[in-house]
Amino acid sequence: MKIAPLFLLTLTLVSCALNGMLHGQVEVRVVDADGRGIPGVALISEDGVGHVTDADGLIEVGDSALSTPATLWRLRCLGFGDRQLSSEAIARGGVFRMEEAVLDLPQALVEAVSLTGGRPLGVPGAVTVLSAKTLRRQGDVDINRALRSVPGVYIQEEDGFGLRPNIGLRGSGSERSSRISILEDGIPIAPAPYTAPSAYYFPSVGRMNGIEVMKGASQIAHGPNTVGGAINFISTPIPSALSGRVDARMGQFGTGRLHAHVGDGAGRIGWMVEALQTGSAGFKALDGGGATGFDKLDLLGKLRWRSSEGASHPQRIELKLGRVGEESHETYAGLLPDDFEATPYRRYAGSHRDKMEASQRQALLTHVLDFGEGWRWTNRAYATKVNRNWYKADRAAGASGEWVKLGALLSGENNSEVQTEAIGVFRDGDAGVVRLKANNRAYHARGAESKLVWDGSGSGWQRFEASVRLHEDDMDRFQWTDEWEMVSGQLVSPELGTPGTESNRIEWSRALASYARAKWGKKGWSLIPGVRVEHILAGREDYGTADVDRAGTNLQTRRNTTTAWLPGLGFQKELGPEWSVFGGVHRGFLPPGNSEGVEPEFAWSHELGGRWLRSKTELSVVGFGHFGQNLQGSDFASSGGSGDGEVFTGGSTRVFGVETMLNLTNGVRPQEGHRLEMGLTYTFTDGRFTTAFESDYEAWGSVQVGDELPYLSRHQGALRVGWSRSSWSVDAAVRSAQGMRTEAGQTQLDEAFTVGGSTVLDLTARCTLSNGFALEFSARNLTNAVYVASARPAGLRPGMPRVMTGGFNLSF
Repeated sequence: MKIAPLFLLTLTLVSCALNGMLHGQVEVRVVDADGRGIPGVALISEDGVGHVTDADGLIEVGDSALSTPATLWRLRCLGFGDRQLSSEAIARGGVFRMEEAVLDLPQALVEAVSLTGGRPLGVPGAVTVLSAKTLRRQGDVDINRALRSVPGVYIQEEDGFGLRPNIGLRGSGSERSSRISILEDGIPIAPAPYTAPSAYYFPSVGRMNGIEVMKGASQIAHGPNTVGGAINFISTPIPSALSGRVDARMGQFGTGRLHAHVGDGAGRIGWMVEALQTGSAGFKALDGGGATGFDKLDLLGKLRWRSSEGASHPQRIELKLGRVGEESHETYAGLLPDDFEATPYRRYAGSHRDKMEASQRQALLTHVLDFGEGWRWTNRAYATKVNRNWYKADRAAGASGEWVKLGALLSGENNSEVQTEAIGVFRDGDAGVVRLKANNRAYHARGAESKLVWDGSGSGWQRFEASVRLHEDDMDRFQWTDEWEMVSGQLVSPELGTPGTESNRIEWSRALASYARAKWGKKGWSLIPGVRVEHILAGREDYGTADVDRAGTNLQTRRNTTTAWLPGLGFQKELGPEWSVFGGVHRGFLPPGNSEGVEPEFAWSHELGGRWLRSKTELSVVGFGHFGQNLQGSDFASSGGSGDGEVFTGGSTRVFGVETMLNLTNGVRPQEGHRLEMGLTYTFTDGRFTTAFESDYEAWGSVQVGDELPYLSRHQGALRVGWSRSSWSVDAAVRSAQGMRTEAGQTQLDEAFTVGGSTVLDLTARCTLSNGFALEFSARNLTNAVYVASARPAGLRPGMPRVMTGGFNLSF
C-alpha cells in the first residue's frame, strides 16, 4: 500500500473521532430487503461530504453535517439501487432500506434493458420486480406461476405449461396477452407488436435474470399497448468475471429441464452463451395413444465491447443474438362436461394430429455513450422473426357429411342429430371426417430507437429522458385445411389441401413512437410528468383464396391511420424514512388495427397508494381505477372465433380495484439461526360495462349496463412462506383465485358458469452442499387439485395435476 493513501485514511479516521467528541452523533443503519446490514454503503451529500457504513451497516453522522435540512444525500453501493434522503430524514436516525439491483451491470447498461433502471423505488407507481434470486427460489416455474404472487395480474391458464399465456393487468383483458406490452430487455418481443401482438411466442422464464411488472403512469414510456401495463423480461447478463451456472432436473410425465450459461466480462471484450432445453411428455392421455407434451430449445449469445478505463466519454456496444425452436402437441379441443367430471386429463381421438411448430429469431444491437455531467445517449436496433404453424382440428362431420365447428361440437349443448354424429366421430372414433386447419403464419418486426437521458442531483429537476422509435412489423397468413378420415379411432388417409386456399393475406404496420418525461424533486416530493405520441399507418393486402401465387388478380387492400397523444403524471411523497405515498394518472391506448374507420381504444387510468418499509416489514396498498372507451376485442380462434383477427369495438367500461402486498421476515441470517419469511398479496377487482350494445364477439354478446366483464377474477391472492437454516431452505406458495365468468352478465357467480377458480399449493426444497453445488426438489400442485383452467374456444381443459421434479444446480 502506498504511504499517501494510508496517511489520508488515518487522518480521516482521527478527524471523525474528534468530530464525534465535539458534536452530537446521529446513528443510521442501512439494510437490504432481508433486514441485514449492508457494509460499504457510501452516504454522500450534494456538497461532497461522505460517510461509509461499517460491517453491520451502521453510520454515525455528525449534527453539523445535517444543519441544513434541505441538503440532499444519496446512498450508493455496488449491487443496490441508489436511494436519496434529506438531511431532515437522516437527522431522525433509524433504518433505511436499499433495494437489490435487478442486474449486476453498470448503470448505463441497466437503463438500456430495464424499465425501472434497476431502481423500482425510484419509479412512482405500482412496480414489482422479480429478481434472479426470487425466480430461482420459486424453482422450475412457468410464467403463470411466476406472476401469481404479483398483485394486479390476471391469468387464464391454457395448456398447463405456460407456453402461450393469457395475461392481463388491472382488468385490461387477458386474451393471448395482446392487451399489454411484452418486452425483453426493453424491446417489444411479441411476434408483431402493432399488427398481431397475440403471444404465440413468449419468452422462456427459465432463462431470465429478472421480470419487471409496470402499472400506472410510468408505463407511458413502454408502448404500444398501454391500457393495462407492461411486463419486461431481463435476459441473463454478461457476468463481470468468468463464471457460469448449470441447472438440471427431471420429474413426472417426462418433465425435464437443462439450463446452462457461461461468460466472462472482466476485460474490454465480454461474452456470454446460454442454452435452455425444456420439455415434457404431457400429462393428458390421448385416446388411441400419442404425444401430448412439448419440446423447446432456447439458444442465446451476447458479445460486448467497452471503452478503456478513464476514457473521456465511456461507451459500450453489445450484440445479442437468440434462436428458439418449439414443437408442442397442443390442441384447442377440451372435453364435454360429463367427460371432464369422469376423466379430466383425457384427450379425444379427434385431436390426435394437433401440433404446433414454431421458431423465433432475434437480434439486438445496443450502443451506450456517456457524455458526462449526467448526459447519456442510448441507440438500439432490433429485429425479430417468428414462424409458426399450429395444425389443429377445426371441425368434424359424420355420416350426413355436414360439418360441425369444434366450438359447437364441444359446447355441451347437443341439439341435433348432426351434432351427435360429429361428437361420435371426434370423441368416440366413429367413422367420419375431421378437418384440420394449418394456421401457418410468419411474423417480422424490426426497428430502431434512440434515447437521451440526463441525470441531475439536488432539488429541482433531477432527470429528463426523451426517446424516438421507428418500428415496422407484418404478419403473413398463408393457411389451408386438410381432411382426415377417422377409422377405428385413428386419423388416416388425409386429403391434403393447397397452401393459401384458407387464408392468403399480408397485414402490416408502420409506427413512429416517441415520448418525453422528466422528474422534479424537492423536500421529499417527486413529480414525473410525461407524454407519449403514437403515429401508426396500418394496412392489409388480401390476395384471396383463389390466388395462391399472389399475382394480384383479385387483390383487396385497406388502410387505417392513427395518431394518439397520451399524457401522464406520476408523483411520490416521502413521509419519512419508512412511509411514502404515490399515485398518478395516464391515458392508455390500444391500436385499432387496419380496418378502415375503426377508432383506437382509450382509457384513463388512475392509482393512489402508499408504502411502508422497515427493516423486517414491507407493506403496500394501492387503489386503482380504469375508465375505458371504445373497448376492443379480436376475433381470435383461441376465444372461440373464426381466427380471422378482425377487431370488434364495444362500449365503455370501468374497473375499480385494490392491490395489497405484505412481506415479513424475522431478520435472522440462515447461518446464525432459523430464518422465516412470509409474503402475502391480494387483489380485488370489479369491472363492468357502462354502456349497452350488441356484439358478435362471443365473450360479450348482448351487453347491458352494469354487466361484469368476462374472464376477470374478482378475488385472488397468494401466500408464500419460506424457511431457511444453514444450507437448507423450504419455500411453499399457495395461490387462490375466484372463478371467472365466461360471458358478460350480472347473475351471481354461483349461478353462472365460471373457469379458473382454484387453490394450488407449490413446494420447493433445496440443500446447498459445497463449491456452489445444490440439490433441489419441487412439487407443483402438491394437493393434486383438479380445476377447469379454460373453457374456450372448445370444451373444458384442466390445469396441470401434481408434478414432482428433482435435480441439481451448480454455480461456478
